[in-house]
Amino acid sequence: MSVTPVSATLSVENVIIVKGTANPDCTRFSINLCSGSDYSEDTALHFNPRFPEAEVVRNSFRGDWGDEEKDGGFPFTQGAPYDVQIVVKEGHFEISVNGSHFCNFSHRLPFESVRNVYVEGDTTAYVGISQSLYPVPFPVSEGVEIVVYGAARSSAGRFSINLSSGTNFNSDTPLHFNPRFDANEVVRNHYSGGWGEEEKDGGFPFSQGAPYEVKIAVRGTHYQVFVNGSHFCNFYHRLDTGLVRNVFIEGDSDVSNVLFTEKRPIFNPPVPVCVPIPGGVVPGVKVEITGSPKSNPERFNVNMVCGPDFDSSDLALHYDARINYGENQNCTVRTHRSGGDYGDEEREEPFFPFAPLATFNMRIAVEPDGFQVYVNEQYHSTFAHRIQPVQNITHLAINGDVDITQIRFE
Repeated sequence: MSVTPVSATLSVENVIIVKGTANPDCTRFSINLCSGSDYSEDTALHFNPRFPEAEVVRNSFRGDWGDEEKDGGFPFTQGAPYDVQIVVKEGHFEISVNGSHFCNFSHRLPFESVRNVYVEGDTTAYVGISQSLYPVPFPVSEGVEIVVYGAARSSAGRFSINLSSGTNFNSDTPLHFNPRFDANEVVRNHYSGGWGEEEKDGGFPFSQGAPYEVKIAVRGTHYQVFVNGSHFCNFYHRLDTGLVRNVFIEGDSDVSNVLFTEKRPIFNPPVPVCVPIPGGVVPGVKVEITGSPKSNPERFNVNMVCGPDFDSSDLALHYDARINYGENQNCTVRTHRSGGDYGDEEREEPFFPFAPLATFNMRIAVEPDGFQVYVNEQYHSTFAHRIQPVQNITHLAINGDVDITQIRFE
């Protein structure tokens, strides 16, 4: 027997998920949506597989049992796992078993009266309740980021964050991200008519009773997942990201907010350019710039700016490529600017990576201790943070004798 409280009043499109295994000698078990701790009180739904009769009885209870409904097949097997999902609809509960629609049960009692999910009988079971459904406000493709802020409950067993085409696991789900406290692992998977192969390598960065931040960044070939500001894993696309219409979150977690941002590439911006960094800057963020110096360049610079105006804002990083600038030939200068004053310059470098009309790809990786700069996939330099926190950085600015073909944010 298990009782799982419903933490907030049920509403339309909430999903109750019961995953379990019928005992090898199972005769019956039941899933009950109750106002109390068992079905001696009002029960809006009694879902009762009975193995000897090979039937599933559905009923309600309010002082006495109502009329039984038991048409349909019998999709349960002794000793076998099962997955029952109950979706709250305006006029009924929509019930699926193992990914297939099984039946509807018209409301006889107000679904808002349900306070607990009570499971009893010859089964082991885990109950999850999806009470957080967030429609995605724009098409999901490369550059989109989804950030979930929440807290695992003090007795959390597991919860999941799902990028789905619908409102529950019956729909195509390109990403299922499932921290399991009982197994000390985070399972990643997809669903399309059935579950795919689980991925669960890596650590376990969640704690019972503790807040968390999960950021899912959509890349061209994979989802990049960060937990509490640190990269956790990649999950390569198995389904088209364009299928995603909703984020639904179920299980032992309380969600405070879900944010959606777009970090789509910027193509061929005129220089000088100063653009906001979508979603802000934290350790783990990367900026990629593709371009080429002009045919007769003197210099150009790339800047991480603490504000929207290059001329008046502080610069957390001023990376100045001097190709033919006075006495400065083929060197880079790295520094910062605070209160209008530039700091000490850093010039040491293993190579000079720029030449007139030669295409370059520059990547600035924001690390906890500094900016790491790579050019054409080769490490170039590190500039330790002089302005902190890095969250003060809001814009990227590029000036000088350079043509930019693309700016990307990761």
